[in-house]
Formats: sequence, C-alpha cells, structure tokens
Amino acid sequence: MLDIKDFNAVFPPTARFPYIKSYNDEFVSTRRTSPEKKLFFDRLSGSTKKYPYPPHDRQQLQALHHSIVTSKRPLHEKQELIFYLLLDFEASGDSLAETFAGQCHLATRSLIRGLRELDHKHYKPALEYLMQRIASTRLYADAILHALLTQSGTYTPTLPSAFFNAAAPPLATDDLLTRWVEYLATTSVASAYFFLRTTQPAHKRRQLFEKLIAFVLSARRPVKEEMGMELVGLPLEKEEEEWLEVFLVEGRGRELPAARETVLVRRVASGRLSEALGDKTARQGSRRWMEISEALERGLGPRKNVGVFEM
Repeated sequence: MLDIKDFNAVFPPTARFPYIKSYNDEFVSTRRTSPEKKLFFDRLSGSTKKYPYPPHDRQQLQALHHSIVTSKRPLHEKQELIFYLLLDFEASGDSLAETFAGQCHLATRSLIRGLRELDHKHYKPALEYLMQRIASTRLYADAILHALLTQSGTYTPTLPSAFFNAAAPPLATDDLLTRWVEYLATTSVASAYFFLRTTQPAHKRRQLFEKLIAFVLSARRPVKEEMGMELVGLPLEKEEEEWLEVFLVEGRGRELPAARETVLVRRVASGRLSEALGDKTARQGSRRWMEISEALERGLGPRKNVGVFEM
C-alpha cells in the first residue's frame, strides 16, 4: 500500500514538474483576482501563505506535501489534497492521479476533479464531474454556485440552474442570494419574483424585491424593455405594490432610469387609471409619459372620472 507520507513515492522525481513560471503566473494574475481571491484548493487545504499554491519548485511542492500529511485533518482529506496536486501532473501525460486514487480507494475523486476544473475556469467539464456525485458537493455548494454565476470567458447560462436544481445550495449569504435572483431575472423576471416570494421571509423579501426592481431598470436595451414589461405585469400583492411605489417614488430607487414611468405603467397595468392620470408631477418630468397619458385621456373621454376601470 502506498505510504502518502513518502514524498518521492507520491511525486516521483522522474515525473515532469508541471508548475512552470507561465502556469504560476496565470494563477496569480487571473485565478486569484476574484473578490474572494480564493481557490477551491485553498478551501480544501485551509492553506496559509507559508505554503502557497501553486508551488514554484519541487522544494516548495515537498513543503506543501509535508504540511498536508503532518496536519491533523482526516486521512481522506489529506488524500483529496494530494489527488488535486497529482491532477496537475496529468497535463504532462502522467497518470499519477488516477493510480493514486485507485490505491487509496478515493470516493470523492469526481468532486476534486470538478473543483480543480473550477479553479482553472473550465466550467462545463467541472459541472460534469460534480454532477457524478452531487451529494459530495454539500460543503462547497454555495461556493460552486458563486463560481458558476460569475463565470469569466465564454459564459454558459444553463450551468448555474443545472447545479442549483441538483444540489439545492443553501444561499447562505446576501450576496449570493442577490446574484441568484438577478440570474433568474435574466431568464424570467416572474421566476425571480416567485422565488423570492415563496422562499424568503418578509424582511428579506422586500430587500430582494427592491434589488430585483433595480436590476431590471438598470439593464441595457433591448433586454430592459422586455424585463420591464414583465416587472409591471407581475401579480403583486397589496403589500408589494406599496414596496414598489415607495422604493421608486421616495426611496433609493427614485434615481433609477424610468423609475417614475415604471410606477405609472404599473398603475395602468393594474387598472388604477385615475391614479396614473392624476399624477401631474410625472407628466412634467417625462415627455413620453405625457404623450401616453394624454392618449389615454382622449381614449377614455368622460369615463376617466367615473372609475369603472379601477380594479
């Protein structure tokens, strides 16, 4: 049986050393530039600056290996970290990683492969590995979803939802929760709305609803028009109607593009025509709304004062 404490047995001197300068420079310049500046290797190892990854030479690799095998972590975690390092040798044609995993009967090899692919920003193959044993992703589910939501390079929009539906990450931070709602909105504002409405407590629901509104109104055209129409057509509850109006008329959202127009169009869409037409302030601030409201008044004629169109 392989002794994982034997450095030369695990990393044979004859194996081609993969951590050349260009490889290391790429990690420093691109892989550690995320807001957290943390790789999944860092999450696995809890590594400190004393033994950085990737190592610059075989001596640093040996020091990193020593820090792993002499730590107090469980044996399977030590094996996972060594397997991750051995995967780096695959690029040079060595099969050390799979040989090692077979000798150790490592059950989480697909998880480690997936996390390493994420570190290398290979998102699609990463998800393919992670989906093989989705239960094993539990400890890293939020971090994995964050990586998929913030993909760099060629963005594949289906990956976050595929992982979310399979792994059900807890969305433990406000930042990740907001990113998820915004991601849903890019496909369907209604889906984002029903997600926050059915899964979040009232105090969080209001905050997220305001962020959803801000995301929609800050979007670029022509996507903004499509999402805007979805927004004003949502089946809002009375409380949510108040949230929308307060946010866009009095709150921080009042400076958003088309904030007042959104309120007015929502009033029209929900049948509150007299409220919409009676908003003289909005007319003065928007030529477009002035034209729309005048057209509505002409179409309604004397009925605008009767209130028969109120819902």
